[in-house]
Amino acid sequence: MGPLCLEHMERKNSINILFIADPNSLHNQKWMRHFGQNPQRFQVFLCCETNETPSVEVQSELKEDGIQFVTALRPFSIRTPLRNVLEYQRFIQLTGRLNIDCVHVLFATPYALWLRNYNGKCVISTRGSDILQVIPSLTQQKGIKKLYYAFLFTQFYRSFHRAHLITSTSHQQANAVQHWFKKGAECLRTGVDVSYIEEIEPFYPVKVSGRFTVFSPRFMQPLYDILFQVEALEHMEAEELVKIHFLCIQGKKMDADYWNRVELRLKKLVEKGLLWHVLSYLEQDAMFRALKAADLVIMTPKSDGTPNSALECMAAGTPLIISDLPYDPELFEGTCLKVTNRTPAFLANLIRSVMQGKYPDGMLEKASEHVAAFGNRALEMHKLEELIYPK
Repeated sequence: MGPLCLEHMERKNSINILFIADPNSLHNQKWMRHFGQNPQRFQVFLCCETNETPSVEVQSELKEDGIQFVTALRPFSIRTPLRNVLEYQRFIQLTGRLNIDCVHVLFATPYALWLRNYNGKCVISTRGSDILQVIPSLTQQKGIKKLYYAFLFTQFYRSFHRAHLITSTSHQQANAVQHWFKKGAECLRTGVDVSYIEEIEPFYPVKVSGRFTVFSPRFMQPLYDILFQVEALEHMEAEELVKIHFLCIQGKKMDADYWNRVELRLKKLVEKGLLWHVLSYLEQDAMFRALKAADLVIMTPKSDGTPNSALECMAAGTPLIISDLPYDPELFEGTCLKVTNRTPAFLANLIRSVMQGKYPDGMLEKASEHVAAFGNRALEMHKLEELIYPK
């Protein structure tokens, strides 16, 4: 820890930020990189919990972006009160040694718990899965679990009230923060690199020819309801399915049991002429190229915030079908098709209409304009910087 402190003391004119985040998450890296790549103004440090300790390779990649990994903390647990105290002391010592000006938590669960007794400047950024899924679940337990989760909720409540700024990636999340914690939140999206996606060359990751390519980019988990998309394909005629190539992704946190169910249904559709492939994962550039090369992108989650994959699709200029959720209207109103009637037959009709060339006139152009104005990472991170560290 000594060399880090000496380096910092020599550059005390900088603003020193300590992110508490999963270092392996590309999504988290996008938030941190904005500050790490401005070393004249910011020094960026990162810690995580022990179950997410990054490899030496990831640490090296982070350092190239100006993000210095410093340590891993053992996670909070009601079952280990002494360990909680010792780890919190380590956390406080770390902020002192590095002369941290602000602690920034990505995202609210579980990392916000580190702020429950913190008196320094701190920021909590929320995302859809934690503020719309995890936090509400803490209040819905029964039996003996109810006491445990009620206590956990009080700790999150304390943490949120310590925060100097709370950000949310959608208006729906901001409303949820107000509901659960009685505090306001600024709507700041992760955003996407619009100009880069617009310029990148399309490349479909599977060699197919003469088929209408339907790409489902969300990971294989029940929340993202890939099974619903397969059920829609089951409602299509054989003469339609022989024209379709369906591509989906398992993802790094695949639900294996859920995938088995999806795979079984897809295999049955082969008999009707469907061609399909599943990929284990796509790196970022490959994802952009695939979104751009597809004929149609579908994402039908049961709950969502502001999905970056949808913004990437809009920047790529590809027709998009999404769930009819309370998405922010400035991004998703009139910029894509919505499953307003959540039935397989309705989704099948939407797919059919796009295949027949009936995607609404001007929708792709409007999507491009709106993602550039409201989902552009450069603009969103600049707003974040001005809110936390005004010049």
